[in-house]
Amino acid sequence: MTTAGHCENNGRDETTGVSLAFRQEWVSNGVDSQWHTFSGGNNYLVVPKFYNGAGVVTVTGAQGVAQGQYICKYGRSTGQTCGYTDPYTYTDSYGAFYRMNSNSTYPRQSLEGDSGGPVFTGSIALGQVHGRDGGNPTPGPVTNMYFTPLTAWAPNNVTVGVTCYC
Repeated sequence: MTTAGHCENNGRDETTGVSLAFRQEWVSNGVDSQWHTFSGGNNYLVVPKFYNGAGVVTVTGAQGVAQGQYICKYGRSTGQTCGYTDPYTYTDSYGAFYRMNSNSTYPRQSLEGDSGGPVFTGSIALGQVHGRDGGNPTPGPVTNMYFTPLTAWAPNNVTVGVTCYC
């Protein structure tokens, strides 16, 4: 299971309540991700999936992200929001990240607590939420969402399960 690397290095699978054991993280060069495995000595069948705000969707693949592509994300704080990728990037101490711009339908694309949530189109996984712009500690009226594309750290055709728990 994966989430954002800037989250705490412990957690649980929110769909099952099962504890996750921290394995590794990568938080540089435009990647903000960490990996966990199920703990407790039990065997679990992990089906690559993500929650899209309406239900659990089985991941059928992963692909790169194109400028102007219509994408969605699901986060704990803002639920599902959708928008278009654009040429702007956000750069912080972790590197540069892709941006999904805000729009009149979803002026707040992401807020604190959305980190690690899936970025997707249909059942195709695209990445994980990294963060947002718009002021701290209270975000302004508009917040764009920034994300790590899966292609930044996962090889093509990799089986990926994305969850959010931070």
